[in-house]
Amino acid sequence: MKNYNLIIIITLMVLGFVVYSIVNSYTGKFSPGDCVKNIKDDYIWIVNNYSNGKYYLMGWQGTSWGNRVEMEKSVLESVDYPMEIAKYSKTICPSFKK
Repeated sequence: MKNYNLIIIITLMVLGFVVYSIVNSYTGKFSPGDCVKNIKDDYIWIVNNYSNGKYYLMGWQGTSWGNRVEMEKSVLESVDYPMEIAKYSKTICPSFKK
């Protein structure tokens, strides 16, 4: 009976880890269309897409959006320690100027 309970506990732990990994990979803090700003250099990015743990962004350069780049989730959702302040935060998107 002890071995049966141990197998159930291990199976539940493995399933919990798998579910956590899947949810963490396919959900992001920022959504497509959100603009985010780096708190250190004030550089603004617009989120185009999020897929498989990666954000696809374009940076604001002068008066328009630049080329699309890929950024890891761990970079865009990182925090500065020990204050635990997010390095990127949502902001208002800049508009095109003619």
